[in-house]
Amino acid sequence: MSNLGGSLQRGVRNLRLYDQADLEHVALVRRLKNGGFSLDEILEYTTIRDQGVDTIPTRLTLMADKITQLQAKQEAIDASIKYLEEKMLILEAQEKLK
Repeated sequence: MSNLGGSLQRGVRNLRLYDQADLEHVALVRRLKNGGFSLDEILEYTTIRDQGVDTIPTRLTLMADKITQLQAKQEAIDASIKYLEEKMLILEAQEKLK
């Protein structure tokens, strides 16, 4: 399954049929998306994953890189929250002086 949608089979009335591997693939894609991976990164990860256990070091590197990226974003968000909280305190103090 080297694509984001997995394999596609059709049944009666042209309805899509999914097997357990398809469901697991969708679950993996959703977990990676929720973990901050872009669709291109998910495609890269799943393509590598489909190549077998020899790719575990590469997958670990991809995940470690994503953690580093998310931590940087988290630091920026934390700094923004801190600024906004400090600004709110200043505004609330000014409001009380009116």
